[in-house]
Amino acid sequence: MSKRGENIYKRKDGRWEARRRLTNGKYVSIYGKTYSEAKRKLNERIEGMNDNKKTENCNQKIIEELDRWLFETSKRVKLSTYENYYYCMKTYVFPFFEESKACVLTKDSLECFANSIRDNHTLSEAYRNKILTIFKIALRSIIQESRYKHELLNTLIITRKQKKAIMVFSIEEQRAIEKELIKDGNIKAVGILLCFYSGIRLGELAAIKWEDIDIVSKCITIKKTLSRKKNFEEGVKKTILHISSPKNSSSNRYIPLPQFLFDMLAKYNKEDGDAYMLTNKSVPIDPRTLQRYYENILKRANIKYRKFHTIRHTFATRALEIGIDVKTVSELLGHSSVSTTLNIYAHSLMEQKKKAIEKLGAMHGF
Repeated sequence: MSKRGENIYKRKDGRWEARRRLTNGKYVSIYGKTYSEAKRKLNERIEGMNDNKKTENCNQKIIEELDRWLFETSKRVKLSTYENYYYCMKTYVFPFFEESKACVLTKDSLECFANSIRDNHTLSEAYRNKILTIFKIALRSIIQESRYKHELLNTLIITRKQKKAIMVFSIEEQRAIEKELIKDGNIKAVGILLCFYSGIRLGELAAIKWEDIDIVSKCITIKKTLSRKKNFEEGVKKTILHISSPKNSSSNRYIPLPQFLFDMLAKYNKEDGDAYMLTNKSVPIDPRTLQRYYENILKRANIKYRKFHTIRHTFATRALEIGIDVKTVSELLGHSSVSTTLNIYAHSLMEQKKKAIEKLGAMHGF
């Protein structure tokens, strides 16, 4: 028989039904062959629901801490950096911990997350490492007061394979590309030629204004970069053109250019210093437009597709091949240190070393 306050009764079909009203106003009903069985099943069901709620709340605390870190980070990093952080966290980190039953960040939960990323072979190894690196940055911030900080951070070991050799255009390929660019002769073509002879990046090219070009000294000033980024304001366009400072402080630089480029640029200069070079307007060109034009040029020149950044690598390689010292090349590229240049262009430098040794060998008189 039901006790006072219980809602357990025997149905006409002989089964026992146990009912209880939940906090949301809805009822849950459980059936059993006996009074005791129905009561036990109801209690187990309610306890299970409470456990799930606790787990959900625990998970939410982890998500809230990570989300708070993401918000604070947005105030102190460049938009391009924040966009990378945002996408990795929202696409891979948050979903994992939302589904996880872990209430706190433990060595086991971190290993489980790391393995889920490492085993995701739909992503490149470089991108898997990127996700783990960003998560580790977040983790270092939110557990900085924990006495287990070092143990937890050491769980996220990021293994890096040896870097592949950089891709460059051969001299023959470069000449074929330049031939197509000169044939077109438009300002976009001149802009890409400018990249071949200065090593500037795609975004830096798009951000150049006529005021950045010094006709007297035949130099160009790089102080801005243009990119298309995610728009974090709701209800408007998904992406926007964003102008910002270059990659690092060393990327602000003054680059001398050959005379033939200034002769080509002079045809398009309308002496409006505030206008962008590639549009002659107050509005810059979309980097995607430049990218599509570059791809079309490669097709016409019958050259296998390589990223636009290959032009920058080609400039550095050509400069080292003709004997320009690595410090000068590093400054022209806007690298933060000479060691960065040495690491990226080790292969080209080895070729230079071989040529130097051959010259020394030629001195041998026996």
